[in-house]
Amino acid sequence: MAGLQLAAVSGHPHDQIEALRSAQEASAEVIRRLEPRLAEVERRLAMDSSNSGTPTSKEGIAAGERRRARQRSERERSKDRKPGGQPGHEGKGLGRVGAPP
Repeated sequence: MAGLQLAAVSGHPHDQIEALRSAQEASAEVIRRLEPRLAEVERRLAMDSSNSGTPTSKEGIAAGERRRARQRSERERSKDRKPGGQPGHEGKGLGRVGAPP
């Protein structure tokens, strides 16, 4: 629509500049109105059963695949780790109290 408005503007450069400014302001206003809607749509697309109240049975097939892939990667990472605490860390377990009666 802005292209039609610019074609109708007379050949004077000042008029063309004003037409371009008004078209730019109209475009900026449209962008300001659409940004919150886009943010909401992106937020909804990012939701799955791990960060919403949706049960896993209501998820799509692709969401289940992503969840299983994430679980597999976590299992692979846990295989590389050694059990126990950090080296040099004193435990906080119960101490011995003497001979049993």
